[in-house]
Amino acid sequence: MFTFRAPTLLSLTLTSTTASPTYPKTRPHCSACNNTNKMPIQAKIGPSILNADLANLAAESQKLLDNGADYLHLDVMDGEFVPNLTFGHPMVKCLRNHIKEAFFETHMMVQNPEQWITPMADAGVNLYTFHVEPVKDVCNVTRQIQEAGMKVGLAIKPGKCY
Repeated sequence: MFTFRAPTLLSLTLTSTTASPTYPKTRPHCSACNNTNKMPIQAKIGPSILNADLANLAAESQKLLDNGADYLHLDVMDGEFVPNLTFGHPMVKCLRNHIKEAFFETHMMVQNPEQWITPMADAGVNLYTFHVEPVKDVCNVTRQIQEAGMKVGLAIKPGKCY
């Protein structure tokens, strides 16, 4: 699975399937490659709720899902790792209580991602994406997320050298 994150509100996840369905011979799916029928592309749309009206967050999130969103992308910022401050696990838990079946992906833009693994799992997060920059042991954090019952996503802050 490959996850691509646009700089704005769009998050796309591309997955390959193990069974190769037959497709009619066509041109490549994009002009940048020669992937003619080698890897079927399935895009999933996960809009960020960052610009939603927080007073109506559940209703606005449900509207996104009703209009075709596959999952909700929740940007969590602590004011340290990035200058902005958004919301934390209490807001996610409240949203989960109103929207029971949706898939929640959190994009944790926080200085200490380990600190929020258990609270976010308890709040009902399905996919925990964290930045590798502030983490000393990425494998350990990944293991903790999986043990908490969530899927793992890795993010890289643009402009950083590794």
